[in-house]
Amino acid sequence: MPVPPDPHGSGGGTARVRTAALSCRPWAGQVRSRSVTHPLRPPPRDHVAVPLSEDELLACVEPARARLVRLATSMLGDQAEAEDAVQDSVIKALVGREKFRGEADACSWVQRICINTCQDTLRRRNSTQNRDLALRREALWRDPAYTVDPERVAVAL
Repeated sequence: MPVPPDPHGSGGGTARVRTAALSCRPWAGQVRSRSVTHPLRPPPRDHVAVPLSEDELLACVEPARARLVRLATSMLGDQAEAEDAVQDSVIKALVGREKFRGEADACSWVQRICINTCQDTLRRRNSTQNRDLALRREALWRDPAYTVDPERVAVAL
């Protein structure tokens, strides 16, 4: 049987096809509230700090140190700077271990701290102030008339 034309002028039969497609999905048109929990996910819990001992943290960090250095090196492009970033990350994790919420594995938490530390390093490196200072220094070194006075250097030390 032919489909009668749509009274709204969208063409013959398209409105019925859309209605039929929507009726196949029982959730169509429903607004889900955030209080509904997924049956496979655990219910949301309050974010309470889980005590993490120094030994537990170091037991996680030591085997992962080489991996963290590789991660930091890939982000920063410099091995020495990457090792510094990993060391800073471990210190930040040790200082802030009371804030560990236990939502993830402690190793994942330290890895995220390392990523954030590398991003902070990149931000500092790429700041306009440091870039301008580096350009001025580079211009001085390229100037053939620029000389370094050894007495001034000795006094500065």
